[in-house]
Amino acid sequence: MKTFNAAGNTFYISQALKTLACRGSANSETVCFRLHRFAGNVDLAECGCAVKMKNSEGTADIVVPDVSAEEQELRVLWTLSARATSAAGTLLVQLQFEKPCDDSSKTVNWQSNIMEFQIQESLDAAEAITDQEPTVFSQWEKKVSALCADAAASAAMAQQKADSFSGYTREEMNNNFAEALTGEASGRQILLDDLQPGADFLSLQISGETIQAGTDDPSPSNFRSLSGTTVFTMTDDGAQPQVIALPQVLYGLTSDVADSFNLVSGQGVRRIGKTVLNGTENWTREAIDSNTVRWKLLVPDAVHKQSSTGQILCSHYPSGLSTTWSKIQSITLSVIDEGAFYIYDTQRSVSASLIDWKAWLAAQSAAGTPVTVLYELEAPIPCSGQASRPRQSSLKSLLSADAGTISVRYCRNSNAVLKKILAKVGTI
Repeated sequence: MKTFNAAGNTFYISQALKTLACRGSANSETVCFRLHRFAGNVDLAECGCAVKMKNSEGTADIVVPDVSAEEQELRVLWTLSARATSAAGTLLVQLQFEKPCDDSSKTVNWQSNIMEFQIQESLDAAEAITDQEPTVFSQWEKKVSALCADAAASAAMAQQKADSFSGYTREEMNNNFAEALTGEASGRQILLDDLQPGADFLSLQISGETIQAGTDDPSPSNFRSLSGTTVFTMTDDGAQPQVIALPQVLYGLTSDVADSFNLVSGQGVRRIGKTVLNGTENWTREAIDSNTVRWKLLVPDAVHKQSSTGQILCSHYPSGLSTTWSKIQSITLSVIDEGAFYIYDTQRSVSASLIDWKAWLAAQSAAGTPVTVLYELEAPIPCSGQASRPRQSSLKSLLSADAGTISVRYCRNSNAVLKKILAKVGTI
């Protein structure tokens, strides 16, 4: 893990350390930023932290990292996601700490310089293997031996700590062993069998998913409700499940466009907006021809210049791209530089009045089947909520959510890891 220390607000990145992961890799590398905990009289540990980045193709993103505090220092752990490594070349990165104000605005209390890293082009595996010296087997044997040595050393260190225990706090124990053996996993359901009992999870991030009820295309006569990720469950071996309600519903439109929340840090990122229509909105009629209109609603935070149907989802209309202008019953976003919804309804877009359209929306809302729209935000929004730290109480645990995916970083049991490595060595 590469570590960078701040001098004031500046991180100096040497040429030798600029290169991070390969294009297309996910969760392949974690970077540690160390900085002074206090900025004037502001304790940055009480602020929300965000890592802002932009890749060589101009794609911007915001990630909420893991932050741990010591007496005078903060450690920020940033794991490169698939969005960060989606393009090879220069990756611009900046750290920012901000604190909410009483009027719901936010004040930036500290931000770093803009750092420049490099994402290298991925290697073609077939070409790489033919030129490897020593052989692939030799490299694997060397790697396994190194892992065995690391695991044995960690087990010895753990035993030494236990023998000389003189009153460490849980936080001190977690910090002492944070770099010894950690594991990472992700998926819709995760079964872990090498947890360190009694340790806290280092990171537990939930990415949202949208579930649309029913079948066939949604339509005014085929209401298909939208729901998201609301609950995380941890089931330990032989113990009562721990069920944690998320502080907000997490939605997802595509694998790259989804809300996320980290239970350990209490920080998240919203990438999806939600609007529930009831006929009181400021709709306008946009003429397609002399007898036909489509309905337009300005939504300033919606993504501008729609590029795919996956950027919007509706309970009553199928998603389209410029289809509303072609008189196809659907819902679309604006293809120009503005945030807006457009709806074309084959029954209500011909010689219909604005009063009739709003009345129909109000009737749907009153009937308990409101027209609901999920859409990609023009810019991701950092958010925060109540942190929760489910404890690793046994070696085995099943992590799951009612929808979406989970990414976890955890402390591993050295004996369990050593057994796995020895089992692999025995098959060579």
